[in-house]
Amino acid sequence: MPSTEEVELYLQAKRDVIQCADYPATGSLERARKFTTALRRLIMILPRRGQLGGSGGEGLEFDLATLSKQLEEATAWISRYNQAQRGGTHYLGFDSYRD
Repeated sequence: MPSTEEVELYLQAKRDVIQCADYPATGSLERARKFTTALRRLIMILPRRGQLGGSGGEGLEFDLATLSKQLEEATAWISRYNQAQRGGTHYLGFDSYRD
C-alpha cells in the first residue's frame, strides 16, 4: 500500500501533466519544464503493471512507453525553445577562413 506522501506526489504529478500539457500552444517554457518534471515523477512512481484485490482481482496496466515518448517530445521542445532564444541555429563555414 502506498504511503500518503506517495499518493500526494502522484496526484500532484497528474495535475501538473494535465495543467501543463498545453505548453506547445502557449509557448511557455515554465509549463514545459513543469510538464517534464511531472512526467519523470509519474514514470518513477507508476508500476508497469498492478493488481487490485489479490490474485483474483482486477489487473491494471500503465503505458509507461507513452509517458516516455511525451517526455522525449517535451524535452526536444525545450531544447528547440532554448536554441531559438539564443538566436537559432548557427552554421559554420569557410567564409571567414584565412590562410
